[in-house]
Amino acid sequence: MNSGYLTKNSDIYSVITQISSEIASAKLSSNNQVILNNLDFNLINRIMIQTLLYGNCYVIPINQGLDGFKLIDNSSVEIEIDNKNNITYKFNDNDSNEVTTYDSSEVLHFRINPSDSYGLDGTSPLESLKATLDIQQSANNILKKFYSQGVHGSLVLKLNSVLDKDKKDKLRNKFVDSINDNLGAIVTDQSMDISTLSNAIDSDILKIAQNTDYLSEQVAKAFSVPNFVLGVEDNHSNQEQVQNTYNNALMNIYQPIIESELNAKLSGSYSFSNVKYLSINDLISLKENEILTNEDIKKSLKI
Repeated sequence: MNSGYLTKNSDIYSVITQISSEIASAKLSSNNQVILNNLDFNLINRIMIQTLLYGNCYVIPINQGLDGFKLIDNSSVEIEIDNKNNITYKFNDNDSNEVTTYDSSEVLHFRINPSDSYGLDGTSPLESLKATLDIQQSANNILKKFYSQGVHGSLVLKLNSVLDKDKKDKLRNKFVDSINDNLGAIVTDQSMDISTLSNAIDSDILKIAQNTDYLSEQVAKAFSVPNFVLGVEDNHSNQEQVQNTYNNALMNIYQPIIESELNAKLSGSYSFSNVKYLSINDLISLKENEILTNEDIKKSLKI
């Protein structure tokens, strides 16, 4: 799937950047402060964007993450599995054309929806939108044709004479130029009859083409987030319900992408704090049970 094209789609761009920034801005805790300092917002944000776009993101920890991290271009990665199920990653440097081989323990491989038996080949949620995007492209073509015809639609000129093809083409071009040059005003006489070609777009088809909410709903569904993330109202759920749905997606689908790989490959333990996703009632309850302090609640509410 052409990610360059997809990032030009406002709904897809919006949902990917919003999810990525939500995960990157959540507080990540670890007992290895040196490595934690290198896992900043920009790095995690880029990891999430690449993972959501391609299904996979490959990162090399420099000196086990103590000296930072290096993101690898997905197109330069090749994964090999031998007959003993040992996994190696080969990275081809596009500049030097040199191939570097890494053991699986040396590579942070973030992925979503793995589709193979080894759990290595992630699948972007965008893959499920191929049919929807085809529909949108067709709808855009319909709308482009509709609006390009303007108020006139397709016109038919009838003359009381026989013309060859060249003369017909010249007359048509002059007629179109006349309309464009005179703000659509047309002057004719009895030698010419003008009518509208009956090929108007069916009103039902036009309504479908103009229904931008449909695509937004499909994009939200593909990424398991509620419609409100893309500005579409959900009339069947209250605000708390849809917010909880969104929070659950962040905590149970997207945060584990980062946490699981960091814990598997790096020294130390890593986990996100989910205090910011709790409701006011949850915060009060945790405070009363002395699980959270006033300072924790202030940070959550950004007071």
